[in-house]
Amino acid sequence: MRTASFLGAIGFLHQLRFSTAQTLSIVAHQDDDLLFTSPDLLHDIQTGREVRTVFLTAGDAGDLSTGYWEQRQAGSQAAYAQMADVDDVWMQSDAGIQGKNIPLFTLAGKPHISLAFLQLPDGNIGGNGFPTTGSASLQKLWQSEIPSIQTVNGSTSYTSGELLETLAMLMDHFQPDRIHTLDYVHEYGNGDHSDHYTTAYYVQQAAGQYTTPHSLTGYTGYTIQSMAQNLFDDDLTRKQSAFFTYAAHDSKVCHDVAGCGDGNEAQWLRRQYAVTGEPVANARLVTADGHRTVGLGAKVVLDGTQSRNPNDDLLTYQWTQIRGTEVVLSSATTAQPSFTSPEFPDTLDFTLVVKNGNTSSTPARVTVIATNLQNVARNATIAASSQNTESGQTADSAIDGAVNGYPGLSSSEWATVGGKAGSTLTLTWATPQAISEVYLYDRPNVNDQVTGATIDFEDGSNVAIPALDNYGKPTRVQFARKTTRSLNFTVTSVSSSTRNVGLAEIEVYGTYLAV
Repeated sequence: MRTASFLGAIGFLHQLRFSTAQTLSIVAHQDDDLLFTSPDLLHDIQTGREVRTVFLTAGDAGDLSTGYWEQRQAGSQAAYAQMADVDDVWMQSDAGIQGKNIPLFTLAGKPHISLAFLQLPDGNIGGNGFPTTGSASLQKLWQSEIPSIQTVNGSTSYTSGELLETLAMLMDHFQPDRIHTLDYVHEYGNGDHSDHYTTAYYVQQAAGQYTTPHSLTGYTGYTIQSMAQNLFDDDLTRKQSAFFTYAAHDSKVCHDVAGCGDGNEAQWLRRQYAVTGEPVANARLVTADGHRTVGLGAKVVLDGTQSRNPNDDLLTYQWTQIRGTEVVLSSATTAQPSFTSPEFPDTLDFTLVVKNGNTSSTPARVTVIATNLQNVARNATIAASSQNTESGQTADSAIDGAVNGYPGLSSSEWATVGGKAGSTLTLTWATPQAISEVYLYDRPNVNDQVTGATIDFEDGSNVAIPALDNYGKPTRVQFARKTTRSLNFTVTSVSSSTRNVGLAEIEVYGTYLAV
């Protein structure tokens, strides 16, 4: 994470952000939003809404000596940058509540996304606090057992009334039409963290003072692990990816799918439940290979059947096209509408909102890329500098049409044996191919990552490749069309944790076969 200070522009940006924010999330700890309010959080970011999250506690867990809570804060920033698909660069200012020091960070690449940190002490799961912070807790403040609570760095203190007033002022400044928080319906001792309940109680009271029309959604915390799984496909993968980006900064949580196993974080990642009964929309594209690329003039089917309603009631569906050449859906109110893709290349975006009665989900988004290009990688002969034949992680797995890999299906990926920088993967065709873009999928585990590479062509030219996404998201490489009979992918740098570099998939797209 990098922080930029723009003192001359802070006042203007501060006022601009406050006037345009739409979704205001207020949670207790730096992973609560990623574990319990997502994928709604992801959907808001994907659909371009103004998003601000306020963290009430520092999430210090009683540890003030090692920089743990500062690392958690950095983890939140990294996760939001990853969800927004921009660099982890932030502008720092202040939230503007008189007499209260509340650091506010605005994402440089997407300034409609911001984070505010109140940095109050973690109250421990039962609300008894930690000795290092004077055994203070939000629960004790709420129940009037202590007169005030001080931030972990000693910069600010709040009485119960001041905290309530601060939250109400943040709402009034931001003018959100949606407010998200944790469980304000259930009582202490019902299986969730004390800080989760107390944060939600304060937010519910503050929202009662906020007069602009808005919705208030509370999300169930720890206890969702015993409920039915309701997240699948892209929503689950993206939620995991954002959390693991955060987790790289948090030594107390699991860091990847394999490390999480079937533990608490793994269960929370597979679910999202709102105490107010909101359903969860899941939008995807039905294709033979699971990709978002379709041919020109092709029949395309959108799919919302993985959407879930917590009460198992019937859902209604509403699809809306928000980008690209206008197409005609067979029905915008069915779970699986179809349309004919445009006759020329374009990128189309659709959103899906599901309802159970009068309660609506946040919009889920799906992207469809219409192209006249074909993946010619599968026509190639492929060879690698090294391959793990014992585990089935051979070179041909990089062109098998499956973008999965360890910790999912390891035989769907190519992995070297101890290979790092200098590892190569070479595609060779019997006849020249006219190609113009390549998609690269890194192995979807947090240890092995390509951080730099080149693609070399038959004529001696090459293209530099940046770091690949570490969680399976494709890196798209576009270049002027080249006619070539070979393509050589060479790894130039890897992460420090890499043991066996490789790829889950390489796709090479061309317009025709040049003979």
